[in-house]
Amino acid sequence: MSHHRVSQIPFALARLIADLRGSEGSARPLGGMTDFSKFPHEPTISIKPFTAHCSDEVLADLKHRVNDSESPRKTYENTTATDRGLGLARDWLVKAIDEWKTFDWRGIEDEVNGFPNFKAHLYHEKHEYDIHFMALFSHKEDAIPVVMMHGWPGCFLEFVPMLRLLSSRYSPSTLPIHLIVPSLIGFGYSSPPPIDVDFGTRDNAPLIDQLMAGMGLTGYVAQGGDIGSFVARFIAQTSTICKAVHLDFVPSLPPDTFDESTLDLVDQACVKKLKEWNSWERAYVQEHATKTATIAAVVESSSGSARLFIGWSDETPSIHTILSMVTMYWITNTFPTSIYHYRVSYGRDVQDKDKMPPVSSKALGYSQFTHEIMPSPRVLVEQAGNNVVWHRRHERAGHFSALEDAETLWDDVHDFIEKVVRKL
Repeated sequence: MSHHRVSQIPFALARLIADLRGSEGSARPLGGMTDFSKFPHEPTISIKPFTAHCSDEVLADLKHRVNDSESPRKTYENTTATDRGLGLARDWLVKAIDEWKTFDWRGIEDEVNGFPNFKAHLYHEKHEYDIHFMALFSHKEDAIPVVMMHGWPGCFLEFVPMLRLLSSRYSPSTLPIHLIVPSLIGFGYSSPPPIDVDFGTRDNAPLIDQLMAGMGLTGYVAQGGDIGSFVARFIAQTSTICKAVHLDFVPSLPPDTFDESTLDLVDQACVKKLKEWNSWERAYVQEHATKTATIAAVVESSSGSARLFIGWSDETPSIHTILSMVTMYWITNTFPTSIYHYRVSYGRDVQDKDKMPPVSSKALGYSQFTHEIMPSPRVLVEQAGNNVVWHRRHERAGHFSALEDAETLWDDVHDFIEKVVRKL
């Protein structure tokens, strides 16, 4: 793909970083992953090992753009009124750009490549796709397959802390799951959606299901947040080999007749937050849904549009974490190919097949993180038609729970597997 783009650097790519308030451990290459790379079954689809690597030319081009970028003009909104939810503070952005000038992308690649990486060649409705995925395969015969799916503006890097946690806590002989972390279509190292088909969120579901089936990983759990949660819901609706679903994002607004006084104080605060977010924080959704090509062109031409991580999380993440996500979008040129979800789900011509289905026919485990952007109480999730059989509420972590608090998310998924999935 061409990386000779117009414009200099940052200030449209900053769209991607203004929402991530999480935390990360320090990046460190991990060796000794060979045993975790052994497939439990002989794949029946084409799968090849994959190594993450960006050309020196693309990195040099990015460095040139960053070094050439000018500081944003001071305004009332980005200096004095930074506590009013009007966007990024100028001081923060200047600091982030300064750190980007010495950012070590090769260190990110080293950590990614310290885990098993693959690409699978798949087919869907007369088109061919390559799906990138990271994996930790167990040697246990009763290991439960789990596919964990990211959202936007994240990518598979959201789950590096989870891979780090599990590979340090377990050995291949003790790991209780087979963990699969794919890049959805249009994200990261996976194929872009085709240009001659109205590809939607739903179309990821049969591809992920095909991936799991092709590795012999039947009876799997589909887990996700953000767009990944929507893909999991479509999987639950159509898959015959998915056994259960675990979600940490199930936006469910209360009906007008709902009596909020029946909730405890924590859930009342959650309802207030989800209403406020739905009223005041959805501008980017409308922008992506109705002017998809325009915002894609603006961001593609600028290397600073990554600000959606600040504000969607519990704590402000390290700039290093944010820059890793932004750089991933830039070097793969995937911002334009990653926002189709908004068009098909919230655009003018939403079709019935694209409307988000509830998880009604399979067991649903739900982790409610109260710092989510729409932290729906269990009762509202159930009233929306979801078959919630397991639920736990946490008064910490936000929209990027796998990135912010991998240990808590893992404990929830593990508990759901042991108490529910193994008994199905």
